[in-house]
Amino acid sequence: MSGAAAVAPPSQTQTLCTLALDKTAIRVFGSITQFLGKVGAYLFIEIVEHECTFRSLNDSSQSFASCKFDRAFFSRFVPPETTIRCKIPLKNFIAGFKNLRTVYSIELSFEQGAVESILVFKLLRDLGVVKK
Repeated sequence: MSGAAAVAPPSQTQTLCTLALDKTAIRVFGSITQFLGKVGAYLFIEIVEHECTFRSLNDSSQSFASCKFDRAFFSRFVPPETTIRCKIPLKNFIAGFKNLRTVYSIELSFEQGAVESILVFKLLRDLGVVKK
């Protein structure tokens, strides 16, 4: 045996869907997600080829809120081959929309890894700085 440690290959992901928001849509999108956060603790996302639906349900299952975004709302909408459904804690999702004064675009990518699904926030800031 040699003294070198084995290095695991980098995990490869496949992008299933990409949604991009421009400066004017970021404010609306952020306000709606904050409202959904007041209704429930989780965000249920469903993406089909022509629209994206965000839902939230309160803990006692007595009230819910739903918002549909047509593909025209996004500056770029790359639809999935099959319907994407996911459940995300709203507290974590809303954290991505704080301090957006210098952000001119947000890109949300839904990716599939070897074991898990991943939602990637890419914030495009002034002066070309990208924050992931």
